[in-house]
Amino acid sequence: MKKRVFYIILLIFLITITSDRQLERFIENLKNLRYLISIPDGYGKDTVLKWPVLLFLHGSNEMGNDLLKVNENGPPKLIKEGKKLPFIVISPQLRYFQFWNPDLLMNLLKKISSEYRVDEDRLYLTGLSMGGFGTWYTAMKYPDLFAAIAPVCGGGNPKDAWKIRHLQVWIFHGAKDHTVPLSRSVEMASSLVQYGNLRFTIYPEADHDSWTETYSNDSLYTWFLSHRRFRFTEDNIQIPPENFIGKYSAGKDFADIIQKNGELVIRFNNSDTGNKVLHHSKEGSFYFDKNSLKEIKYILDRNGKMISFIFYNETPKTYFRVR
Repeated sequence: MKKRVFYIILLIFLITITSDRQLERFIENLKNLRYLISIPDGYGKDTVLKWPVLLFLHGSNEMGNDLLKVNENGPPKLIKEGKKLPFIVISPQLRYFQFWNPDLLMNLLKKISSEYRVDEDRLYLTGLSMGGFGTWYTAMKYPDLFAAIAPVCGGGNPKDAWKIRHLQVWIFHGAKDHTVPLSRSVEMASSLVQYGNLRFTIYPEADHDSWTETYSNDSLYTWFLSHRRFRFTEDNIQIPPENFIGKYSAGKDFADIIQKNGELVIRFNNSDTGNKVLHHSKEGSFYFDKNSLKEIKYILDRNGKMISFIFYNETPKTYFRVR
C-alpha cells in the first residue's frame, strides 16, 4: 500500500513537468474543482471585519468523486468533529490521478476573496503528503500570496527555495516515513534555513502519518495567525549613499548604482529604460517597488562600503564591485 502511494506521488510529479500543451488540457480538466468551506463563528456578527483564510490540500487517499472524503484528515476532520478554527477554511478536492495546480488554487482564492470578507494579508497554506508537495509548489509559484505555509510530509525543489525567502515556513515530517522520505523535507529545510524564517518538526517515531499530531496541535494555528504577508517597510538609510555608488559585475552582466535627484538608482547593462529607484528596507536590502519581491541583498565591508549584492529576480545573481 505504501509503495503504491509513493508511485502515485511520483507519477503525479511527472505529470507536472509535461509540455505546456498538456498542461493546458490538465488545467481544463480541473476547472470543475470542488471544495468544502467552513466559516468561523462570529463571521456574521460583524459585517466589516475581514477574516484569515486557511487553504488545506488533501493527500492522495482523499481524491475522487466523493467530496466528503476530504473530511478524513487535517483541518476538515477536526471541524467535522466540532473543533472551532478562527479561519475561513477552504478544502478543495481533486479527481483521481490529478495533482495540485498552483494556478487553479490561486484562482480559487480569488473566487473566495470575491465572495467572502477575506484578509488578504493573512492567507495561509498547508497540506499533507501529496498536499504537502502541492503546498511547496504553490508557494514557490506565488511567493507573494501567502503569509505562512506548513507542508506536512511533502517535498519540493530546493533550487527554488529562495523564492519563498520572505515566507514563514513550518515543516513537519515523520522520521520513519517510507512513503515520502524524510530527506525530501530535510533538503528543503537546508535551503531555507539561511533566511531565518524556518521551523522544522520531526516526529521520531512517526511513519507517513505525521499529520494527525500536526493538525491536532493548537500551536500550529496560533503560529499561522501570528504572521502577515510580507510588506515592505522603508528605512531612513544611515549609510552614506556614496558607499553604494559604483559599478558591479556578474559575469557578462553589469550594473551601475548612481545618485539621481537625491535618490539611489540602479541601471543594468547601460539600459536607461531599466533604471530603478532603490528603496531601502529595514531588513538591510533594497527593493525596486515597495511591495515587490525583487530584492537586492547587499554585503558591506568593514568600512561600510558595498562590495557585492545578490539580485533576486527571476533567478538569484551575485554582482561584485568592479575595482
